[in-house]
Amino acid sequence: MDNGTVGDILQKQRKSLGLSTRDIADRTFINEAYIIAIENGQYSQIRDAVYVRGFIRNYAEAVGLNGNMLIQYFNEETAADDAGIPVKKKESDESRKALRKSVEVVSDKKKQPDKGMSRAEKWILAVIVILAVIFWIRFFYN
Repeated sequence: MDNGTVGDILQKQRKSLGLSTRDIADRTFINEAYIIAIENGQYSQIRDAVYVRGFIRNYAEAVGLNGNMLIQYFNEETAADDAGIPVKKKESDESRKALRKSVEVVSDKKKQPDKGMSRAEKWILAVIVILAVIFWIRFFYN
């Protein structure tokens, strides 16, 4: 890539627009620390390569660049150095158990009994029934 790293390109464009990293974070809803990490090529500071690619795409589009093109540059840039991007580790039994327990807690909350219809829903249903009866009487008896 002739123009430098992906981070260099993004930083140069951001500065040419007179924007700060905080401005980019506000526009993209990406943590400012991740914006800075991308600009410095410190991809290992970001959770996973999927996130890095998504952040790069959003950042690029926020500063008026082609996000897909920068993703291609990123792929070329990191192809020789995949060690710089964290890879998901195999989960241990303890982490699986903890995850299963947290899922069970969430599932239990969703199994709360239905409280029935609200007062507003009952009124709406009553109005619909009354209108249906009026329509039926007018249609069949007139």
